[in-house]
Amino acid sequence: MNRATLEALISAAVTFFSVLLIVASAIGVSSQGALKGPEAFVLRWTVIFLMLAFSALVAWVRWTFFLIPRLSSTPAATVVGSRSLPAPKPLHPPVPAGPGLSPDILAASRQAIVFRQHFPPPHRDSALSFFGGAPIAPGGFRWPRPEGTGAPSKPFSFLMQIDCSEVPAPARLGMLPDRGVVFLSRPDVGTAGCLLRPL
Repeated sequence: MNRATLEALISAAVTFFSVLLIVASAIGVSSQGALKGPEAFVLRWTVIFLMLAFSALVAWVRWTFFLIPRLSSTPAATVVGSRSLPAPKPLHPPVPAGPGLSPDILAASRQAIVFRQHFPPPHRDSALSFFGGAPIAPGGFRWPRPEGTGAPSKPFSFLMQIDCSEVPAPARLGMLPDRGVVFLSRPDVGTAGCLLRPL
């Protein structure tokens, strides 16, 4: 079972238990004591069975109509942090070679790197790849700023950092080193900036 299927199963299970909790809470609040006492034994078990059946129906509908189609339409791609790589399938025809296009750009047009944000985050002390927050940077790290403006400028906003050692070798395409951290930032207006810190 691959990771995407496991995540879909977990999502369906979360749907089941969430609907069950919501329905049980709604029935508990609205029953006004009708399910209490020995005389309500059959009614109580009937309501429990119906809650379970309704929750299972909602989870099945989500699985069948929302999760399975998404699984079958997800293309194979390289995932940062994953050590097993499925064969990449191009989503678009390769960029034709032309004047001014480097071999690196052509290679990058045939290979995608997917950055998947895990929720909740794993909070490993050794994790150097993440989105947002503050970068884990060496002492003396200087925030990237626009160049050539003459006047003091506002530093770029931090977007993410990537631990190059977590990027599988085929996904680096010869453009990323095998170790080090790439910091990605962006100004309020304009293009993104990039800084590489070797380890």
